[in-house]
Amino acid sequence: MNAPPRGVEIIDVGDDDGWVVVAAPVPSVDDRALTPALRDVLGGVLAGETNAEIARRRGVSRRTVDNQVATLLARYGARSRVDLARAVTRAK
Repeated sequence: MNAPPRGVEIIDVGDDDGWVVVAAPVPSVDDRALTPALRDVLGGVLAGETNAEIARRRGVSRRTVDNQVATLLARYGARSRVDLARAVTRAK
């Protein structure tokens, strides 16, 4: 049986040689070079929240979150939210 990625909770699927993801934790964001607001936005991006959802949760405008996400993309050299997630998880 192949080992699942580190930190992923699995269940035994019986005779099958595969594994089933039950829960994959969102990587923690502990980049001290980021402001608390940027860490919170990055956490939202990693959790799969849209900019509008992050804005509602944080009590700020969507435009503010758009700018913060753009800042994160530039800081990590990412072209997309997926690239950003890869860059953050690779840096850990």
